[in-house]
Amino acid sequence: MQEGAASRPFASVTQATALQSSPRGAAHVDLSQTFAVACWPTEGLNVESSRVEAERVAGQLREALTIGIDPALYRASSGRRHPMRIALYDYSSIGLYEGVGDAQRLGVMRVAGDPSFSVIEEDGLFAITATVRVMWSEPITVPSTAPLVGSVSATPGP
Repeated sequence: MQEGAASRPFASVTQATALQSSPRGAAHVDLSQTFAVACWPTEGLNVESSRVEAERVAGQLREALTIGIDPALYRASSGRRHPMRIALYDYSSIGLYEGVGDAQRLGVMRVAGDPSFSVIEEDGLFAITATVRVMWSEPITVPSTAPLVGSVSATPGP
């Protein structure tokens, strides 16, 4: 998404690499993909206030990806959330302007490695960029219309 395509503040998340998959046993597949995050924070009254707001947004993004902000992963015993985790939701049945709930929650994605963050300034306007690689697992489902093996026979060898 280009700078002029929406008004501030806004963010976009786009695929930066192709989806990679690796089977894990007979019932699961491990998936991984890198995403590019771009945030255009609210413009301040001057360059310095815009810089402060950009740094604040960058800090929130860094905290969300590394420290963890998912309330479902909060552990009262430790007083913290699980770091390096991002909630994974199924948006396939959700309208463009609708929110998701627990019914759409599929699990969590694990942040792989260290995400990178940058604050970029151009003509007194700021943007935050991040690159994050995530990994998650999904069950392998066999369609109900798939043919089933009824029997197997073998001929003894010589």
